[in-house]
Amino acid sequence: MAEEQSSSHGPAIEIENLDFQYSDRPVLNNVNISVPQGACLAVIGPNGSGKSTLCKILQGILTPPKTATTRILGHPCGSQEACRAISYCADNDHLPQFLTGAEFISYCLSLRSPAPLKNRDLREATADIFERLGMAGRHNDLMESYSHGMLKKAQIAAALLAHSPVIISDESLNGIDIEAQMTIEDALLDHIRQGGTQIICSHDFAMLDRCATHVAMLDYGNLVEFSTVDQLRARHATIRDLIVGYMGLEGDGDGRD
Repeated sequence: MAEEQSSSHGPAIEIENLDFQYSDRPVLNNVNISVPQGACLAVIGPNGSGKSTLCKILQGILTPPKTATTRILGHPCGSQEACRAISYCADNDHLPQFLTGAEFISYCLSLRSPAPLKNRDLREATADIFERLGMAGRHNDLMESYSHGMLKKAQIAAALLAHSPVIISDESLNGIDIEAQMTIEDALLDHIRQGGTQIICSHDFAMLDRCATHVAMLDYGNLVEFSTVDQLRARHATIRDLIVGYMGLEGDGDGRD
């Protein structure tokens, strides 16, 4: 694991008194979350509840007000130390189409200091993870030839090979075939068992039930639930039951537009 992870024994994620708004529209209201290292936080809620905004703040893309505290492994979000500690898998496939998959992964890992893999080790690891994700031999192809699902797999492959202490995933498993999803879930669980921390925003409640140790539910920017999954299961059968019960939904609905 990366140095940032082993050098800190405090929480992986600290969020205190977090408010955020776009122009005059409030998006997050007094959010307080603390997640230990080696945990998986499921961030759930209807569309427009503030999940993606929270992810962008943790990455340092958006700057919270000075009254808020946001830290990754003890470092302020947006600082070099915090940015080096995280990998981000987006909900879109906006990747550099002019690179091959191997070049994309090499570029991502070159941003690490020190790089977790180099030269022959990196080439072998890239070929191996592409094969595990059902893309055998495609790592040397230009990404302009990749499907939507393959582009998402390339992001996840880069995050896993970077050995980042914290991986943030925003709907990144959407559009990925079931066999690759199972492989990715196994890899994410291995990352957690080795002390890594996951933050997963998703409407795939079955996957979250298998991976999550903590759950945070947002609604209109308010943190309406934050607990461990064990605490949750004492009151609700599954993560899906939590949001269905809160929203008063029936059937298979999982959010409002």
